[in-house]
Amino acid sequence: MKTCACTKHTLDSESEKEQTMLNVTDHVILTAGPTISHKEIEYVTDAVVNGWNFHHSDYIKKFEDTFAEYVGATYAMATSSCTGALHLALLAMGVGPGDEVIVPEITWIATVSAVTYVGATPVFVDIERDSWVMDPVSVARRITPKTKVIIPVHLYGHPVDMEAIMRTAETHGIRVLEDAAPSIGAEYKGRKTGSLGHCAAFSFQGAKALVTGEGGMLVSSDKALMERARFLGDHGRDPSRALYNIEIPGGARSGPGSASRGDRCKETRDILMVPAAAWRRERDRAECGASVGSQHLLDEFAGPRQDPGVRPRYVHAETPGTEYRHEAFFLSHQFVSHVQGRNRRQPGVV
Repeated sequence: MKTCACTKHTLDSESEKEQTMLNVTDHVILTAGPTISHKEIEYVTDAVVNGWNFHHSDYIKKFEDTFAEYVGATYAMATSSCTGALHLALLAMGVGPGDEVIVPEITWIATVSAVTYVGATPVFVDIERDSWVMDPVSVARRITPKTKVIIPVHLYGHPVDMEAIMRTAETHGIRVLEDAAPSIGAEYKGRKTGSLGHCAAFSFQGAKALVTGEGGMLVSSDKALMERARFLGDHGRDPSRALYNIEIPGGARSGPGSASRGDRCKETRDILMVPAAAWRRERDRAECGASVGSQHLLDEFAGPRQDPGVRPRYVHAETPGTEYRHEAFFLSHQFVSHVQGRNRRQPGVV
């Protein structure tokens, strides 16, 4: 079998480029980790000791209410994970076999997993080269009569062009579920991510901007949608009769321990961010062994563009290359407190 010399040269070039990329990114820059003080320990201890019976949801309710207020949504439901929140949202919107859900080609697998859980078909669309998030033009091209939901992902805390996404969705009567897993605090034209679509899912997993060990949050201003999600998240229990289940969905609720950690996070003053472009460049070379010949590969990941009205909240990136070029990153997983001035909670009192 003959091999074209030009084809072999192209393959060799791609192989060399891939190997160079691996050499550049063989050292992972980890997150700073969560900030754990005596308050976190105090709250979690109180939840374990006192969060039972009539007080089983005290922390959860407080966390949900404050989180909804912070992102600009009317309702919030704490879940066991962002994946669970995405799953419940799709179920609550009636997505199932035969339906199509539009997702970006670059995202964490949970975005697509939730679509498969309900039996729907994920339809992948392209991303914008200079922002790495869902391309509204590509979305418009992939709409079909079967399209029921669009899931824009605010990748690494950078908001999608939601104005364009919502315009397309409204034209075709499609719902929009924001995958806001890593974008707590990010803003798009004066509004926080999570308040821009019909509903949104957030993550509190260990590598995110706000951590509770594990956990997620489903938010929306659609009362009917949230009532349906709560019903499904409570194992389809009849709200008018104790211990009667009238549907078999699957629960994804959060526990008081995780919520108590979230309550503490919302009391902190601000998210600590450091503009660190110069520092990151030095670290690229010093710790990753980037050679002069591979510098062009790093330059390909110079970071998403900064559009007017977009205020990203970058977190650690696990995709090869991207962790080295963010203009800012989280030093701690602390939540911006919009409730500053409220009385601090005392042990045993919510």
